[in-house]
Amino acid sequence: MPSRDCANHVKALLPYKDFVFSSRKLVTKLATISGAFLLVAFIAIGLTLVESWNLEGAGAAINALGSERMRSYHIAFLLEQGQLQELDREIAQFEDTLRLIRLGDPRRPLYLPKSETVYAHMDKIAQEWSDEILPAIASIRSADVSHKAMLIADFSNRLDTFVTRIDALVSILERHSDNNLSALRTLQIGLLVLALLGTFVLMGLLYLVVVRPIISLRDGMRRMQAEDFNVRVPMRSMDEIGDLAIGFNSMVSHLQQLYDTLELRVVEKTHSLEAHRDELKTLYETTALLAHAPNLEEMCRTFLQQLMSKYNADGGMLRLTDRNQGKMHLFVHEGLPPTLVTAEQCKGMGECFCGEVAAHPYPTVHLIDASDHSRYEYGCNREGFGAVLALPVLWHDRSLGLCNLFFKENRVIAPQQRKLLETLAQHLGAAIESSRIVAAEKELAISSERNIIAQELHDRIAQSLAFLNLQTQMLENAIARNDSAQVSDDLQRIRTGVQESYEDVRELLVHFRSRVSESDLETELARTLTKFESQTGIKTSLIQYGHALPLPPEQQAQVLYIVQEALSNVRKHAHATLAEVIVRRGEDYKFSIRDDGCGIDVDTISQGNEGIGMSIMRERVERIGGSVEIKSYPGHGTKVQLRVPTIAERNLE
Repeated sequence: MPSRDCANHVKALLPYKDFVFSSRKLVTKLATISGAFLLVAFIAIGLTLVESWNLEGAGAAINALGSERMRSYHIAFLLEQGQLQELDREIAQFEDTLRLIRLGDPRRPLYLPKSETVYAHMDKIAQEWSDEILPAIASIRSADVSHKAMLIADFSNRLDTFVTRIDALVSILERHSDNNLSALRTLQIGLLVLALLGTFVLMGLLYLVVVRPIISLRDGMRRMQAEDFNVRVPMRSMDEIGDLAIGFNSMVSHLQQLYDTLELRVVEKTHSLEAHRDELKTLYETTALLAHAPNLEEMCRTFLQQLMSKYNADGGMLRLTDRNQGKMHLFVHEGLPPTLVTAEQCKGMGECFCGEVAAHPYPTVHLIDASDHSRYEYGCNREGFGAVLALPVLWHDRSLGLCNLFFKENRVIAPQQRKLLETLAQHLGAAIESSRIVAAEKELAISSERNIIAQELHDRIAQSLAFLNLQTQMLENAIARNDSAQVSDDLQRIRTGVQESYEDVRELLVHFRSRVSESDLETELARTLTKFESQTGIKTSLIQYGHALPLPPEQQAQVLYIVQEALSNVRKHAHATLAEVIVRRGEDYKFSIRDDGCGIDVDTISQGNEGIGMSIMRERVERIGGSVEIKSYPGHGTKVQLRVPTIAERNLE
């Protein structure tokens, strides 16, 4: 809630003079009004109840006196008849009722009106009973028969006087009851009038406190919808509705200010959106250039040229850092004098201000005043440059290089431009690191493939040549002994060895020249089986089941090499008439190469005595994350089963 000073200030500002300022809450006001109304109602209802109780108590007293009058006559009757035991009970009950009338009984309720006249008559009745009636009854009971009739006649006269006094008290009570009944009717009529008046008063107060301010707010909202921003709602109280009025007036003032400055803000927002669009365009173009650059040098040069064009730089260079030696090496440059290029070929990190920027890998743009010689003698200043921008090229808080833009005149870089430059430098750092990783992966793949080639050449060709060398020595010995039969056998072995070496070389050349497109593995397998059948005479077949996404090219190439190696083993060792390749696609790829040849002893392979081809296959399977299994029984052929996981399966793992 605003303070009273704030309320007075608002009252002075607004053109309304009939405000009733109050610091009460709206709930407090409504509770006060309702409480006052209920209090008056409770008082009226209480008076009505009091009068009702008076009427009820007086009515009960009248009934009790009436019963006392009847009981008086009954006592006279019992006395005359001589029923003394019943007479004692009636006298005791008469006295109890008389005492109850005098003292009152709130449980019934029964009590006499608070009147001196009533209580005086009641006291006379009690006194007359005790002083006259009871002694007369006692004298009659103790008198002899001759005097009894005279005493009873005298008792009857006294009893009539006593009953007359009771009737007088009843008349007084009836007059009091009539008065109470009139008062009760008056109170009921007054309560009805009070209810009607209270309802109208309550409605009026609610209208003043709640409805009128809300109507005022509604009218203000309608005028505001009609674009009348000069409207103000009067604040008549400092309660919650007063808060709404203050808030509404503040909102209208703010909307009026916004409406008045809308055109200017639209222009500013348009300029801001255009600036953001230019930034996004620059980021997109830079990302596209970095992604499509053929090599690292072209990528860095294109990046530098784009920065120079974007910020109207007169020259620029990009240096790559060697943190092991603490040096910065000039990699690409544009628009720089030859003397500056020569001087900046290799700089130590920390040797100048740019070196300090490169030495501390923080993604912050630095703008250097080249004419300031307080710390360094800048060579760029001698070449006519007035300002130099130093932009660290980072990747994961690791310094990869430094990009410099040179300006003839002093330059100011806005904060938004600094942020864009930092983002561009991060993109360049990611591209440089990605290029290095790709180059390293290519080198690793080439090295691995060379190792496999070297192993195959050593295990196949070298062993064949060693065998031929041994056969040549045996041939020389046979010639020296003039053993024509041995010479013929050695020549035949040499001829067979040369033929096998030739086939191995040709097979290796076929393997090395095999290339598989992303979705053409089946075609290449069919072509391989066709060549195998034409070269060996062994019947082949390709069987395919299921559907799945194609394997990546690297995996397809390795699968093709493995299948070719398995077929090579069939050619060399199986003595088979049929070779089948079965491809099953599903959650993973399964390739089965089986023949109907002589088979092999699987237990011998499991003990580590596998041949050259099997070791090469297992090495290739490990490279693609697959598994290979060999099933065979001597005399029943061999089955090589290769399992290759798909991309989705590897992601789940």
